[in-house]
Amino acid sequence: MSYMVDALDEELDEFLFGEEENTRERKQYKRKDPFEEFEEKYARYQQYQQKRYEQFYQQYAYGQNNHHSSSTNNKSTQSAEARYYAYLELPPGASFEDIRKAYKKLMKQYHPDRFYQDEKKRQIAEEVCRKLNEAYTYFEKKHKMK
Repeated sequence: MSYMVDALDEELDEFLFGEEENTRERKQYKRKDPFEEFEEKYARYQQYQQKRYEQFYQQYAYGQNNHHSSSTNNKSTQSAEARYYAYLELPPGASFEDIRKAYKKLMKQYHPDRFYQDEKKRQIAEEVCRKLNEAYTYFEKKHKMK
């Protein structure tokens, strides 16, 4: 998974700054302000989530389940489940213990209380946490039913 994040970082750097020879100075300049660092990380996180969602959706909806279900409710549940796995940055079919660990890790990282100084960042963090809570609640209900 880290190679995907590294690749996204490189793509983002090339998109934002083009190919420059002096990347060390550019990275030092970028990392001076912690708020800019947060915004960059959040932008990369959003891109990462979108790519992960697309990959998981293609793999889950088209790759593993090639048969077409007659139930549209089943399809919407499958796509929602793939989206929830992507929110938690996990592969489809992860165990509930892995889901719990990922949820706790991401909630610590993006909790809105960490960004009380800046209203915009706090609102973004609230949105991320809302999605994480939605995903965790779904899996919690699913695994308790078994």
